[in-house]
Amino acid sequence: MAYFSLCLFSTFGFANGFHFADGFSVPKTIPGDFKTFLFKFYTAVDGGKADQAVKFFTDNNPVPIVVLNGQKATGQQAISKLFEQQVADASYDKEVYAVELIPSQYLEIKVLANVLKDAGGTKTKLQYKAYLIFVDSSYSGKLFDMEVTLA
Repeated sequence: MAYFSLCLFSTFGFANGFHFADGFSVPKTIPGDFKTFLFKFYTAVDGGKADQAVKFFTDNNPVPIVVLNGQKATGQQAISKLFEQQVADASYDKEVYAVELIPSQYLEIKVLANVLKDAGGTKTKLQYKAYLIFVDSSYSGKLFDMEVTLA
């Protein structure tokens, strides 16, 4: 049984409800190691580890903002509470299938995913779209704006 579990994690890349779709790759137009950022960030967010996820945001310059399906949170503490609230009512399995660089004055990247939401045994398939804006391509501690729609 332990062998099967190890095989499952290593073969499919699952970690706390997050994985990449088969054939996923980051376009060469996106600088730095964005795939590692995605894995670490979404593993924390989707795994209910808001205290870890919020560390990917800037401290206060600029003040980080997250808009999640119309709910707005400004600053790390409010963002942490919003992330905690998100995973409190359901579990999510997110499969990222594409990312794209958006032309802007900042490093803005669109993330597209399929999400399976399980709320009390009721499963719903949703489309996830996020716009992430960074200070620079070192990513960790550099995210300052995130807008998410889940429909």
